[in-house]
Amino acid sequence: MVFRKNHEGEQFLINLERTIPDTELFLEDLQTGKWHELDFNTPYAFTAGADDEPLRFRLHFSDPGDDPTDIHDPVAETAGRLWVHDNILHVYAREEGAQVSVYDMNGRRLYGFVSRKGHQSARLDLPAGIYVVRLTGQLTTFTRKVHLY
Repeated sequence: MVFRKNHEGEQFLINLERTIPDTELFLEDLQTGKWHELDFNTPYAFTAGADDEPLRFRLHFSDPGDDPTDIHDPVAETAGRLWVHDNILHVYAREEGAQVSVYDMNGRRLYGFVSRKGHQSARLDLPAGIYVVRLTGQLTTFTRKVHLY
């Protein structure tokens, strides 16, 4: 969920306008660490500054303590996040200057860049297949397998 601050103040509300019947929806504010159950009567109020990350919020379909499929990965949460969509690599780095590298299954480094803090993306002009992406920062290193179509 992407939030971009406009230039009209610092106080904002997130309202639920539509939902799937009989489905709980929770909003996680990654900046404050707060969880909020979204419903039609209780908007989430927050303050946003010009430097807030656009990927500040995450939606969940279950309470933070109830999701049996949720895997807590403190290493990844400390370093950042990696994902691929439509052959575009998205990196959310929590520190400046982390090295991002893409490897083929033989261990050859095919692509890399030094990230800035926050979100950035890069098109991966590589053949369809499985690749390994590594984010190496000063504090942590973590690796994810990604599939390009």
